Amino acid sequence: MATGPAARPRSRLRAGLTLLVVLLAVSSHAHGHVPISAGDAATLADARAIHDVAKSWTLQSTLPDGTSVEYVTFEAELGERLLIQLLVGPSERPPLPRLTLMGPGLPDDPAPPGVQVPPDAGVQVVPLEPEAQPGYEPFGPGAYREIARHDAPAPATGTYVIAVSGAQGPYNLGIGYVEAFTLSEWLTTPFGVLQGRAEAGQAPLVLALPYAFGLAGVVLWAQRRRDQLARPRPAGWLLLGAGGLMTGSALATAWETVRAVLAAGVDGGLVVTLIIIALQAALATWALREVSATGTGRWVRARRLLLGALALFAWAGLIVGPLLAWMAALYPAWRGRAPARDDPLAASAAMRATG
Repeated sequence: MATGPAARPRSRLRAGLTLLVVLLAVSSHAHGHVPISAGDAATLADARAIHDVAKSWTLQSTLPDGTSVEYVTFEAELGERLLIQLLVGPSERPPLPRLTLMGPGLPDDPAPPGVQVPPDAGVQVVPLEPEAQPGYEPFGPGAYREIARHDAPAPATGTYVIAVSGAQGPYNLGIGYVEAFTLSEWLTTPFGVLQGRAEAGQAPLVLALPYAFGLAGVVLWAQRRRDQLARPRPAGWLLLGAGGLMTGSALATAWETVRAVLAAGVDGGLVVTLIIIALQAALATWALREVSATGTGRWVRARRLLLGALALFAWAGLIVGPLLAWMAALYPAWRGRAPARDDPLAASAAMRATG
């Protein structure tokens, strides 16, 4: 049995395939809501359209003041299940936003102030029934408290409109019950989560901090180990960037997990989140180990291609990280060049030594 350097590429490839199996297991047993943006949905004409009301969507937004209204519209068939949930953060207190459903076959409740009613549409104001304990969402992650729920068959075929109104502050609107992702939705989920957090009021600088810390930490790691890294080529810088962004994803997920657990307590879904964090951290470590890999043979390239693919599915590196790993896999071998051009770390060390 081979135990020397020749066996290492294959062992790393086997480790990558093991991670792939874990990813597939997690994705097949625990699904989440597809995050979408509310956009500019402040009028009935600009309502956010949902193309499949059965599919599970989550929309995070913020009502700028107590007179604001935001709208979502969808088509439904007679008898089709309509599941709509209005959620807020665990610290939100009255006044709370209201959930109103409008469409064919609904009652004629008085519409809340400021809510535009479509012609010939019925109005059903969903009663507020706030949950005492917030729930934990593993794919985000986050903690939310349900305050209103509509779960009933559509009384008629036609166009329905959801209106959220009545209170200033962030909210989360959950629509649908079939929890599944298309490939593109799965890959872009991290951007949807970040956009949703920004629309819910989190500062962009705060959202970017984990990735800045990840990149800074990787630079410090490389500087401290520049003498131990085996001839890093220009591809090494690509792998350092990939490792930094993947580390940032692990830090961001861990930070939001801590916040959610402090608010909602420990939940069974926490296991799913911990697996995601572990996968992101393992992929970041893998990327950094690749920095010192010698050669550009097929095993090296295969490992880096697999690294990028796994990072995409583990939401590690905001897509940019996986792309950097793929670029490192396809980067040509820069043999025969002077260290100052071939080895950025060694070049910077040489400049300091002679300066």
